[in-house]
Amino acid sequence: EDVKLGFIGINDPDVPVRQNPIFSEGIDFSGLDEGVEELIQKVKKEEKVDALFLVTHFGIFKQVELANNPIAKDVDYIFGNDTHERVREPIKGKYAKVTEPGAFGSFVGKLNLYFKNGEIVDEEYELLEVDPKKYPANPKIAKLVSKAKEPYKEHLETVIGYTETPLYRYLTVENPMDNMITDAARWKTGADISISNGFRFGNPIVPENGKPAPITRANLWNVLPVNEKVKTGKATGKQIKDWLESEMHNAFAQTPTERFGGWMVRFSGMEVDFNSQNEKGERIKSVKVNGEKIQDDEYYTISACVRPGDPIDNLCRMPNVKNVEVQDYTIHEVVEEYLQKHSPVSPRLDGRSYCEYLGEKSFSTVPGTDYEFH
Repeated sequence: EDVKLGFIGINDPDVPVRQNPIFSEGIDFSGLDEGVEELIQKVKKEEKVDALFLVTHFGIFKQVELANNPIAKDVDYIFGNDTHERVREPIKGKYAKVTEPGAFGSFVGKLNLYFKNGEIVDEEYELLEVDPKKYPANPKIAKLVSKAKEPYKEHLETVIGYTETPLYRYLTVENPMDNMITDAARWKTGADISISNGFRFGNPIVPENGKPAPITRANLWNVLPVNEKVKTGKATGKQIKDWLESEMHNAFAQTPTERFGGWMVRFSGMEVDFNSQNEKGERIKSVKVNGEKIQDDEYYTISACVRPGDPIDNLCRMPNVKNVEVQDYTIHEVVEEYLQKHSPVSPRLDGRSYCEYLGEKSFSTVPGTDYEFH
């Protein structure tokens, strides 16, 4: 009783570049500047809260950096999002602790705080797995959800294909789900290279009892929540390597404030070997396109998706692409057509993106974390 809690929400200042530019048109995104510090002090001192929480959305690495920043000296916990890591033990910073509770409603973070005279004297944190057998759906809420979905039920529950291997997306360097998507785009467009963002959306699709698992349109919307038309163009090997170096720095910069996105960009048609720990511009060890060493002055065809608000010659943050065309089909149509022709599919980790330091099942790039992907 008589304990006052304060919450401050902080969104990602990189949203205008990370996401389709049109999404943030007219909105000003500031960084972690004096305005944030002033707001923290205002809530802590003027509102006189006993515990202060930041609810953030800019990735685990930046959130840990914030926990070590004097800005957070009056913050108790940072409830993080964006990278959706399954943090089972809060990460301790100099000033605050950081958690992330996974994704897709599969987990719930439970924090118990014990106070005495307005001070935290003890705490317990647990990452709860949302097992439907242990935590059955509330009948009233389930009925409301079912009613809301009813007009779209037939469309969303339509099976568009099958997979013989698990489709999932949780890995930092490469994953089967994006391998399938980029393979589909390359198959449809005939491009040398197909690119997809390092999305984290999409619950796993797992075969059971030796039978292929169905893939529905609802799964497709979960995996690709933005259904844009496909864009193609040409870029030189030098452009592609420079772009890869930029994307690697976005994902693996050792300075947290230079991170941008969290995971390695996804692709088909290339084999890329790199060292995530090297300096900016020096991470690539080798790049092959269609099995051959990439040539700096040779042009390669590329496909990606339209990002509303981007310049026409920009493909997935790669600028100055030549011969750009917007195709008359969307990425959803591409994946559906691919599955119709190739089901059941069996995408796996095939080493197209490889970093010896991180390993094929890297689940986090935060030093000192001891949890593993299963």
